[in-house]
Amino acid sequence: MLLKRASLLLVLLTLASLAQESFIDLRVGVYKQDDNGGNEYLDEDETVIEPIVLARWQASESFGLNLGLYYDYVSSASIERLQKTDGQSGASGDNYTGGYVGADYAWGENQISGGVSASVEYDYSSFGFNFAYARWLNERQSRIKFSGLAFFDTVEVIRFDGSEEGNDDRSTFSLGVSFEHILTPTVTFSLGYSFTYQSGFLESSINRVLVRDSRVFPSVPLGADGDQLFRGFEAAEELPDSRIRNALYGRVDKYLDWEEFPDSSVGVGTRIYADDWGVLAWDIEPRWRQWLVDEVLMLELRYRLYMQSEADDYEDIFSSLSSERTSDPDLAAFVSNTFGTTLTWNITENMAVDFSFDLMVRDDDLNAYWGSLGWHLSF
Repeated sequence: MLLKRASLLLVLLTLASLAQESFIDLRVGVYKQDDNGGNEYLDEDETVIEPIVLARWQASESFGLNLGLYYDYVSSASIERLQKTDGQSGASGDNYTGGYVGADYAWGENQISGGVSASVEYDYSSFGFNFAYARWLNERQSRIKFSGLAFFDTVEVIRFDGSEEGNDDRSTFSLGVSFEHILTPTVTFSLGYSFTYQSGFLESSINRVLVRDSRVFPSVPLGADGDQLFRGFEAAEELPDSRIRNALYGRVDKYLDWEEFPDSSVGVGTRIYADDWGVLAWDIEPRWRQWLVDEVLMLELRYRLYMQSEADDYEDIFSSLSSERTSDPDLAAFVSNTFGTTLTWNITENMAVDFSFDLMVRDDDLNAYWGSLGWHLSF
């Protein structure tokens, strides 16, 4: 989750550096996952409320400063379950707070950028930094970019039953390269690759697995009301202490000026992912944008098909206690369909508001939806 949060913030601030203008962006997001499926033996309800503040100061034509502040309130079934254990009342909700400070400098056909980030929550703290170098080519018809990031995290290991195992560390290092090119006056193309290496404590400490054992009297409560009993025992999730992740992605966008759809654009992106935990994934994401009122009101419609294979150490229920094990549904095999829309209203030349909503439907019925409301002022 942390890598996703930080990567999203870095994407937003990278887009800010390309804007070459000062701005303030305020937004609040909500994420809701309902436990209607996934692993039927685990409770997986989750709600996240996230306000974000982004700001950029374009100090000169070539130099800019970026700032990001964010807060998450997370309420989930696993946290509520942990709250019921002795000595863990602080886990009734997970409060995640973080920030980012960065800068970028451009000269000629070149741009460098970088920054540092820090975050803290109930059982977790993190420090990270990122850097990037970009160069425009072919009279600014093309751009190549090299980027990297690193996170150094400390985890307070609190297991599903409230037991504590002290602190452990996690490190993440990622390198990426991307290329963008204007193929024609109306068609753009991009291609990229990222390599990520993680080491240390990589499991989720509050995750559990169920191990079937006929010798044990049924005593593990299951279900939302705890009214089901399982014949076996619970054990903590255990995963390898290293992970190598690879992703190759590309996108094509085309501007349209058809009589039926003036000032619109259509695009499609795709991504291939593989890691050494046995997960293979592929997705495709078409997108359509249309000005409903020229330069005032824009509508975006998007769809994403995502397919993933199962991790090597995943099982719904284990028949024996293996050394590496997980029942996390995000490491299971599944297919998801996500439908999304964004409506942007340019109130004035320098002020805009936007509303975004996405619905994800998975074939294992672990569905979710999320939305955001944002206000943007440039100056």
